[in-house]
Amino acid sequence: AAAAPVPHPYTIDFLKTAVMPRLMIDEGRFKGGVYLSSGDALGRQNVFVGLAAAPANGDRDLFAIYEYRGWRPTLFLEAYHQKRGSSRADSTEERGGYVTGVDYNLYRMAIGGRGRLGRYGELETSVAVDRYDAVVKSDAWQDDPNSSIGYVRVSQKPYGYTYLKGIDLSLAWRLEKLERRRDREINPRGRRLEVRYDRFLNYFVEGFNPSANFLDEEYLRLNYGQLAVDWQEHIGLPRSSALSLRGFGGWIDSDQVDDPERVRDFFDFRLGGIEYLRGYTFYSLEGRKAAMGSATLRFPLIEDWGARFLQLYLDKAYAAVYAEAGKAWDRRWDDPDPRYGRKAPVRDVGGQLRLDLISYYSVPTRVQADLAYGIDELADRSPWKAYLTVLFGYL
Repeated sequence: AAAAPVPHPYTIDFLKTAVMPRLMIDEGRFKGGVYLSSGDALGRQNVFVGLAAAPANGDRDLFAIYEYRGWRPTLFLEAYHQKRGSSRADSTEERGGYVTGVDYNLYRMAIGGRGRLGRYGELETSVAVDRYDAVVKSDAWQDDPNSSIGYVRVSQKPYGYTYLKGIDLSLAWRLEKLERRRDREINPRGRRLEVRYDRFLNYFVEGFNPSANFLDEEYLRLNYGQLAVDWQEHIGLPRSSALSLRGFGGWIDSDQVDDPERVRDFFDFRLGGIEYLRGYTFYSLEGRKAAMGSATLRFPLIEDWGARFLQLYLDKAYAAVYAEAGKAWDRRWDDPDPRYGRKAPVRDVGGQLRLDLISYYSVPTRVQADLAYGIDELADRSPWKAYLTVLFGYL
Protein backbone atom coordinates (compact mmCIF):
# COMPACT_ATOMS: atom_id res chain seq x y z
CA ALA A 1 0.00 0.00 0.00
CA ALA A 2 1.17 3.52 -0.77
CA ALA A 3 2.52 5.51 2.15
CA ALA A 4 0.22 8.18 3.54
CA PRO A 5 1.27 11.73 2.63
CA VAL A 6 3.04 13.61 5.38
CA PRO A 7 1.34 16.92 6.25
CA HIS A 8 3.46 20.05 6.52
CA PRO A 9 2.74 23.75 7.07
CA TYR A 10 1.69 25.75 4.01
CA THR A 11 4.43 27.81 2.38
CA ILE A 12 4.23 30.37 -0.40
CA ASP A 13 3.48 28.54 -3.64
CA PHE A 14 2.87 30.89 -6.57
CA LEU A 15 0.93 29.62 -9.55
CA LYS A 16 2.07 30.02 -13.13
CA THR A 17 2.24 33.61 -14.40
CA ALA A 18 -0.56 34.65 -16.74
CA VAL A 19 0.54 36.77 -19.70
CA MET A 20 -1.78 38.94 -21.78
CA PRO A 21 -0.90 41.32 -24.64
CA ARG A 22 -1.40 45.04 -24.16
CA LEU A 23 -1.91 46.94 -27.43
CA MET A 24 -3.00 50.56 -27.82
CA ILE A 25 -2.79 53.70 -29.92
CA ASP A 26 -1.60 56.64 -27.79
CA GLU A 27 -1.59 60.10 -29.44
CA GLY A 28 -1.50 58.46 -32.86
CA ARG A 29 1.46 56.17 -32.04
CA PHE A 30 1.42 52.41 -31.56
CA LYS A 31 2.24 51.30 -28.05
CA GLY A 32 2.68 47.63 -27.22
CA GLY A 33 3.36 45.66 -24.07
CA VAL A 34 2.05 42.97 -21.73
CA TYR A 35 0.09 42.39 -18.55
CA LEU A 36 1.54 39.86 -16.07
CA SER A 37 -0.34 38.43 -13.11
CA SER A 38 0.26 35.71 -10.57
CA GLY A 39 -0.82 34.68 -7.11
CA ASP A 40 -0.33 31.94 -4.56
CA ALA A 41 -2.53 28.87 -4.38
CA LEU A 42 -4.63 30.13 -1.46
CA GLY A 43 -5.14 33.63 -2.83
CA ARG A 44 -3.28 35.31 0.01
CA GLN A 45 -0.87 37.12 -2.27
CA ASN A 46 -1.27 38.63 -5.72
CA VAL A 47 1.07 40.41 -8.13
CA PHE A 48 -0.14 42.40 -11.14
CA VAL A 49 2.29 44.10 -13.52
CA GLY A 50 1.71 46.09 -16.71
CA LEU A 51 4.17 47.58 -19.14
CA ALA A 52 3.94 49.21 -22.56
CA ALA A 53 6.28 51.23 -24.76
CA ALA A 54 6.01 53.24 -27.98
CA PRO A 55 8.93 52.44 -30.33
CA ALA A 56 8.42 55.68 -32.26
CA ASN A 57 9.37 58.07 -29.45
CA GLY A 58 10.22 56.00 -26.36
CA ASP A 59 7.09 56.83 -24.36
CA ARG A 60 6.35 54.17 -21.77
CA ASP A 61 3.91 53.12 -19.03
CA LEU A 62 4.92 50.82 -16.17
CA PHE A 63 3.12 49.74 -13.03
CA ALA A 64 3.38 46.97 -10.43
CA ILE A 65 0.83 46.15 -7.70
CA TYR A 66 1.38 43.68 -4.86
CA GLU A 67 -1.34 42.67 -2.37
CA TYR A 68 -1.07 40.56 0.77
CA ARG A 69 -4.38 39.20 2.11
CA GLY A 70 -2.98 37.00 4.86
CA TRP A 71 -3.75 39.63 7.51
CA ARG A 72 -6.52 42.05 8.23
CA PRO A 73 -6.41 44.61 6.77
CA THR A 74 -5.17 43.74 3.28
CA LEU A 75 -1.82 45.38 2.65
CA PHE A 76 -0.72 46.73 -0.72
CA LEU A 77 2.37 48.18 -2.34
CA GLU A 78 2.12 50.01 -5.68
CA ALA A 79 4.65 51.59 -8.03
CA TYR A 80 3.96 53.62 -11.19
CA HIS A 81 6.12 55.24 -13.87
CA GLN A 82 5.22 57.13 -17.03
CA LYS A 83 7.39 58.80 -19.64
CA ARG A 84 5.93 61.25 -22.13
CA GLY A 85 7.76 63.18 -24.84
CA SER A 86 6.58 66.58 -26.03
CA SER A 87 7.82 68.13 -29.27
CA ARG A 88 8.59 71.82 -29.02
CA ALA A 89 9.74 74.54 -31.39
CA ASP A 90 10.23 77.78 -29.49
CA SER A 91 12.98 80.05 -28.23
CA THR A 92 14.11 80.10 -24.62
CA GLU A 93 13.02 83.03 -22.46
CA GLU A 94 16.31 84.89 -22.93
CA ARG A 95 16.36 84.04 -26.67
CA GLY A 96 19.71 82.31 -26.20
CA GLY A 97 18.55 78.91 -27.41
CA TYR A 98 15.87 76.93 -29.15
CA VAL A 99 13.87 74.29 -27.23
CA THR A 100 13.25 71.24 -29.42
CA GLY A 101 11.49 68.95 -26.96
CA VAL A 102 10.75 68.07 -23.35
CA ASP A 103 10.55 64.58 -21.84
CA TYR A 104 8.43 64.18 -18.72
CA ASN A 105 9.08 61.34 -16.26
CA LEU A 106 6.50 60.70 -13.55
CA TYR A 107 7.06 58.40 -10.57
CA ARG A 108 4.73 57.35 -7.75
CA MET A 109 5.08 54.76 -4.99
CA ALA A 110 2.30 54.04 -2.50
CA ILE A 111 1.88 51.77 0.50
CA GLY A 112 -1.28 51.24 2.48
CA GLY A 113 -4.00 48.97 3.74
CA ARG A 114 -7.71 48.36 3.24
CA GLY A 115 -10.26 46.39 5.18
CA ARG A 116 -13.97 45.78 5.62
CA LEU A 117 -15.98 48.24 7.71
CA GLY A 118 -19.40 46.78 8.30
CA ARG A 119 -21.16 44.50 5.86
CA TYR A 120 -20.93 46.73 2.79
CA GLY A 121 -18.21 49.26 3.63
CA GLU A 122 -14.47 49.42 3.12
CA LEU A 123 -11.88 51.74 4.66
CA GLU A 124 -8.56 52.42 2.94
CA THR A 125 -5.58 54.51 3.97
CA SER A 126 -2.31 55.03 2.13
CA VAL A 127 0.85 57.10 1.88
CA ALA A 128 2.17 57.94 -1.58
CA VAL A 129 5.38 59.65 -2.67
CA ASP A 130 5.44 61.53 -6.00
CA ARG A 131 8.31 62.82 -8.09
CA TYR A 132 7.90 64.51 -11.49
CA ASP A 133 11.02 65.16 -13.60
CA ALA A 134 11.55 66.97 -16.89
CA VAL A 135 14.41 66.72 -19.38
CA VAL A 136 14.75 69.65 -21.78
CA LYS A 137 16.35 69.17 -25.21
CA SER A 138 17.54 72.32 -26.93
CA ASP A 139 19.77 73.85 -29.59
CA ALA A 140 21.98 76.93 -29.22
CA TRP A 141 22.95 79.62 -31.70
CA GLN A 142 26.66 79.59 -32.57
CA ASP A 143 28.53 82.08 -34.72
CA ASP A 144 29.76 80.60 -38.01
CA PRO A 145 31.41 82.84 -40.62
CA ASN A 146 30.98 80.11 -43.23
CA SER A 147 27.20 80.20 -42.87
CA SER A 148 25.19 82.44 -45.19
CA ILE A 149 23.37 83.92 -42.16
CA GLY A 150 26.45 84.13 -39.92
CA TYR A 151 25.40 81.50 -37.35
CA VAL A 152 24.19 77.90 -37.05
CA ARG A 153 22.11 75.87 -34.61
CA VAL A 154 24.08 73.37 -32.53
CA SER A 155 22.51 70.65 -30.39
CA GLN A 156 23.14 71.00 -26.66
CA LYS A 157 23.40 68.38 -23.98
CA PRO A 158 19.92 67.79 -22.46
CA TYR A 159 19.41 69.09 -18.95
CA GLY A 160 16.92 67.88 -16.40
CA TYR A 161 15.20 69.13 -13.28
CA THR A 162 12.54 68.01 -10.80
CA TYR A 163 9.39 70.14 -10.93
CA LEU A 164 7.31 68.36 -8.29
CA LYS A 165 8.17 66.50 -5.09
CA GLY A 166 5.26 65.53 -2.90
CA ILE A 167 3.60 63.27 -0.37
CA ASP A 168 -0.08 62.28 -0.48
CA LEU A 169 -1.72 61.12 2.77
CA SER A 170 -5.14 59.69 1.92
CA LEU A 171 -8.14 58.21 3.72
CA ALA A 172 -11.09 56.79 1.76
CA TRP A 173 -14.37 55.17 2.77
CA ARG A 174 -16.31 53.19 0.18
CA LEU A 175 -19.78 51.69 0.33
CA GLU A 176 -20.93 49.16 -2.25
CA LYS A 177 -24.39 47.70 -1.81
CA LEU A 178 -25.32 46.12 -5.14
CA GLU A 179 -27.78 43.35 -5.91
CA ARG A 180 -26.27 39.97 -6.77
CA ARG A 181 -27.26 39.49 -10.39
CA ARG A 182 -25.74 38.11 -13.59
CA ASP A 183 -25.69 41.62 -15.04
CA ARG A 184 -24.20 43.22 -11.91
CA GLU A 185 -21.13 44.60 -13.71
CA ILE A 186 -22.69 45.74 -16.96
CA ASN A 187 -25.98 47.02 -15.48
CA PRO A 188 -25.75 47.35 -11.67
CA ARG A 189 -28.62 47.92 -9.23
CA GLY A 190 -28.03 49.38 -5.83
CA ARG A 191 -25.69 52.01 -4.40
CA ARG A 192 -22.04 52.99 -4.62
CA LEU A 193 -20.58 55.77 -2.49
CA GLU A 194 -17.00 56.94 -2.02
CA VAL A 195 -15.74 59.70 0.29
CA ARG A 196 -12.04 60.49 0.00
CA TYR A 197 -9.79 63.00 1.75
CA ASP A 198 -6.20 63.69 0.70
CA ARG A 199 -3.63 65.80 2.49
CA PHE A 200 -0.95 66.89 0.02
CA LEU A 201 2.51 68.03 1.09
CA ASN A 202 3.95 69.29 -2.19
CA TYR A 203 6.97 71.23 -3.37
CA PHE A 204 6.39 72.70 -6.83
CA VAL A 205 9.16 74.34 -8.84
CA GLU A 206 8.91 78.14 -8.86
CA GLY A 207 12.17 79.00 -10.63
CA PHE A 208 15.91 78.45 -10.60
CA ASN A 209 18.72 80.02 -8.62
CA PRO A 210 20.64 82.13 -11.18
CA SER A 211 23.74 82.33 -8.95
CA ALA A 212 24.27 78.57 -8.82
CA ASN A 213 26.90 76.93 -11.00
CA PHE A 214 24.45 74.17 -11.86
CA LEU A 215 20.69 73.90 -12.25
CA ASP A 216 19.35 74.60 -8.76
CA GLU A 217 15.57 74.47 -8.40
CA GLU A 218 13.68 76.79 -6.08
CA TYR A 219 10.40 75.38 -4.81
CA LEU A 220 7.07 76.74 -3.65
CA ARG A 221 5.58 74.82 -0.72
CA LEU A 222 1.97 73.78 -1.32
CA ASN A 223 0.33 72.00 1.60
CA TYR A 224 -3.44 71.63 1.26
CA GLY A 225 -6.39 69.31 1.73
CA GLN A 226 -8.68 67.87 -0.94
CA LEU A 227 -12.12 66.32 -0.38
CA ALA A 228 -14.13 64.41 -2.99
CA VAL A 229 -17.53 62.68 -2.76
CA ASP A 230 -18.92 60.38 -5.49
CA TRP A 231 -22.48 59.02 -5.03
CA GLN A 232 -24.16 56.60 -7.46
CA GLU A 233 -27.70 55.24 -7.25
CA HIS A 234 -28.76 52.45 -9.66
CA ILE A 235 -32.53 51.97 -9.70
CA GLY A 236 -33.99 48.83 -11.25
CA LEU A 237 -36.70 49.19 -13.91
CA PRO A 238 -38.84 46.64 -15.79
CA ARG A 239 -37.37 44.53 -18.62
CA SER A 240 -33.88 44.37 -17.06
CA SER A 241 -33.40 48.12 -17.48
CA ALA A 242 -32.01 50.52 -14.86
CA LEU A 243 -31.83 54.25 -14.17
CA SER A 244 -28.45 55.36 -12.82
CA LEU A 245 -28.11 58.70 -11.01
CA ARG A 246 -24.73 60.14 -10.06
CA GLY A 247 -23.56 63.13 -8.07
CA PHE A 248 -19.94 64.20 -7.69
CA GLY A 249 -18.43 67.05 -5.70
CA GLY A 250 -14.88 68.12 -5.00
CA TRP A 251 -13.24 70.86 -2.91
CA ILE A 252 -9.60 71.96 -2.52
CA ASP A 253 -8.72 73.79 0.68
CA SER A 254 -6.63 76.44 -1.09
CA ASP A 255 -6.52 78.78 1.94
CA GLN A 256 -3.78 76.61 3.43
CA VAL A 257 -1.25 77.09 0.61
CA ASP A 258 1.31 79.84 0.07
CA ASP A 259 0.01 80.73 -3.38
CA PRO A 260 -3.53 79.55 -4.24
CA GLU A 261 -3.14 80.49 -7.90
CA ARG A 262 -0.40 77.92 -8.37
CA VAL A 263 -2.71 75.23 -7.02
CA ARG A 264 -5.29 76.25 -9.59
CA ASP A 265 -2.78 76.03 -12.40
CA PHE A 266 -1.47 72.55 -11.68
CA PHE A 267 -3.54 70.69 -9.06
CA ASP A 268 -7.11 71.55 -10.05
CA PHE A 269 -10.02 69.15 -10.40
CA ARG A 270 -10.49 68.30 -14.08
CA LEU A 271 -14.16 67.73 -14.85
CA GLY A 272 -13.95 66.81 -18.54
CA GLY A 273 -13.24 63.45 -20.14
CA ILE A 274 -14.52 59.90 -19.99
CA GLU A 275 -14.96 59.66 -16.21
CA TYR A 276 -16.94 62.88 -15.73
CA LEU A 277 -18.47 65.21 -18.37
CA ARG A 278 -17.90 63.21 -21.54
CA GLY A 279 -18.90 66.00 -23.92
CA TYR A 280 -15.76 68.02 -23.03
CA THR A 281 -12.03 67.42 -23.09
CA PHE A 282 -10.08 66.73 -19.90
CA TYR A 283 -8.35 70.09 -19.46
CA SER A 284 -11.21 72.29 -20.70
CA LEU A 285 -13.04 72.27 -17.32
CA GLU A 286 -10.91 72.90 -14.23
CA GLY A 287 -11.12 74.58 -10.86
CA ARG A 288 -10.47 74.24 -7.14
CA LYS A 289 -14.14 73.32 -6.69
CA ALA A 290 -16.17 70.95 -8.88
CA ALA A 291 -19.72 69.59 -9.00
CA MET A 292 -21.61 67.47 -11.52
CA GLY A 293 -24.67 65.31 -11.86
CA SER A 294 -25.77 62.74 -14.44
CA ALA A 295 -28.69 60.48 -15.30
CA THR A 296 -28.26 57.31 -17.39
CA LEU A 297 -30.95 54.99 -18.72
CA ARG A 298 -29.43 51.57 -19.53
CA PHE A 299 -31.30 48.70 -21.22
CA PRO A 300 -30.37 45.27 -22.66
CA LEU A 301 -29.78 44.57 -26.32
CA ILE A 302 -28.78 40.92 -25.85
CA GLU A 303 -29.14 39.44 -22.35
CA ASP A 304 -27.83 35.93 -23.03
CA TRP A 305 -25.64 36.00 -26.15
CA GLY A 306 -23.73 32.74 -25.82
CA ALA A 307 -21.64 33.23 -28.97
CA ARG A 308 -17.90 32.63 -29.47
CA PHE A 309 -15.36 34.44 -31.63
CA LEU A 310 -11.72 33.33 -31.56
CA GLN A 311 -10.66 33.48 -27.87
CA LEU A 312 -13.72 35.54 -26.87
CA TYR A 313 -16.99 34.37 -25.35
CA LEU A 314 -19.73 36.95 -26.01
CA ASP A 315 -22.08 37.08 -23.03
CA LYS A 316 -24.19 40.27 -22.94
CA ALA A 317 -24.71 43.59 -24.74
CA TYR A 318 -26.35 46.69 -23.24
CA ALA A 319 -26.99 50.21 -24.53
CA ALA A 320 -27.56 53.47 -22.68
CA VAL A 321 -28.48 57.12 -23.17
CA TYR A 322 -27.42 59.80 -20.69
CA ALA A 323 -27.48 63.50 -19.85
CA GLU A 324 -24.89 65.31 -17.69
CA ALA A 325 -24.28 68.77 -16.29
CA GLY A 326 -21.55 70.25 -14.12
CA LYS A 327 -19.12 73.03 -13.43
CA ALA A 328 -15.61 73.63 -12.10
CA TRP A 329 -14.81 76.99 -10.49
CA ASP A 330 -12.45 78.70 -8.03
CA ARG A 331 -14.26 80.98 -5.55
CA ARG A 332 -18.00 81.54 -6.14
CA TRP A 333 -20.43 79.30 -7.98
CA ASP A 334 -21.43 82.16 -10.31
CA ASP A 335 -17.80 82.99 -11.19
CA PRO A 336 -16.94 82.50 -14.86
CA ASP A 337 -14.97 79.44 -15.92
CA PRO A 338 -11.29 80.23 -15.08
CA ARG A 339 -10.08 79.01 -18.47
CA TYR A 340 -12.77 79.95 -20.99
CA GLY A 341 -15.11 82.36 -19.18
CA ARG A 342 -18.27 80.22 -19.22
CA LYS A 343 -20.65 81.07 -16.35
CA ALA A 344 -23.48 78.53 -16.47
CA PRO A 345 -22.96 74.82 -15.76
CA VAL A 346 -22.08 73.03 -18.99
CA ARG A 347 -24.25 70.22 -20.33
CA ASP A 348 -23.87 67.20 -22.56
CA VAL A 349 -25.90 64.24 -23.83
CA GLY A 350 -24.70 60.96 -25.25
CA GLY A 351 -25.13 57.28 -26.01
CA GLN A 352 -23.20 54.25 -24.88
CA LEU A 353 -22.68 50.60 -25.88
CA ARG A 354 -21.32 47.97 -23.47
CA LEU A 355 -20.21 44.43 -24.36
CA ASP A 356 -19.61 41.85 -21.63
CA LEU A 357 -17.00 39.36 -22.91
CA ILE A 358 -14.74 36.67 -21.47
CA SER A 359 -11.26 36.02 -22.90
CA TYR A 360 -9.76 32.52 -22.78
CA TYR A 361 -12.71 31.29 -20.68
CA SER A 362 -11.44 33.05 -17.54
CA VAL A 363 -10.43 36.72 -18.05
CA PRO A 364 -13.24 39.33 -17.86
CA THR A 365 -13.12 41.64 -20.88
CA ARG A 366 -15.39 44.69 -20.83
CA VAL A 367 -15.77 46.83 -23.96
CA GLN A 368 -17.36 50.27 -23.69
CA ALA A 369 -17.96 52.81 -26.49
CA ASP A 370 -19.35 56.33 -25.94
CA LEU A 371 -20.41 59.12 -28.27
CA ALA A 372 -21.15 62.39 -26.44
CA TYR A 373 -22.31 65.83 -27.59
CA GLY A 374 -21.23 68.92 -25.63
CA ILE A 375 -24.21 71.28 -25.72
CA ASP A 376 -22.19 74.23 -24.41
CA GLU A 377 -18.91 73.53 -26.20
CA LEU A 378 -16.97 76.50 -27.54
CA ALA A 379 -17.78 77.67 -31.05
CA ASP A 380 -14.32 76.87 -32.42
CA ARG A 381 -14.35 73.27 -31.11
CA SER A 382 -16.20 70.20 -32.28
CA PRO A 383 -19.01 69.35 -29.83
CA TRP A 384 -18.67 65.60 -30.56
CA LYS A 385 -16.43 63.39 -28.40
CA ALA A 386 -15.91 59.64 -28.85
CA TYR A 387 -14.41 57.11 -26.40
CA LEU A 388 -13.53 53.41 -26.61
CA THR A 389 -12.16 51.32 -23.74
CA VAL A 390 -11.28 47.60 -23.50
CA LEU A 391 -10.59 46.87 -19.83
CA PHE A 392 -11.21 44.33 -17.06
CA GLY A 393 -14.13 46.48 -15.85
CA TYR A 394 -16.32 49.40 -16.87
CA LEU A 395 -15.50 53.04 -16.10
